[in-house]
Amino acid sequence: MAWGSTPQRSGDDAEEASGPRLLAEGEQEPLVRPIRTLLVEDVGRTAKLMRSVLEAQSDRPRFEVTIALRGGPALELARSVRFEATLIDMQLPDMLGLDVAARIGQNDPDVAQLLYTGHDVTLDQLSEARRLGTLGI
Repeated sequence: MAWGSTPQRSGDDAEEASGPRLLAEGEQEPLVRPIRTLLVEDVGRTAKLMRSVLEAQSDRPRFEVTIALRGGPALELARSVRFEATLIDMQLPDMLGLDVAARIGQNDPDVAQLLYTGHDVTLDQLSEARRLGTLGI
């Protein structure tokens, strides 16, 4: 898939991302493209807020964010699109964020992964996240 193209998604578990920006006549592609990021967050409003914050970091977006509302659809997206970074909620309705990170990391060990939660984290979870090679919780 070429940079700037939007993966095709449907259903309630995937959020539509904006499509590629068309270049004006004479305009060149930017030298630095946004980081293709998968955000796995089951609360739709929170996911949209996080995406807007990440994509509005400067006049030139640093992140191109695709949202998955559950772990299963996140894994499907990660199989079909090469993401450079993932942000994964630790507590998803269909699976644990650690499991999502583990499976994505098996398919692509170079992806930068960060887990997050609004709940307490155990030492076992921290150890497992470290073992998986995530950037942290």
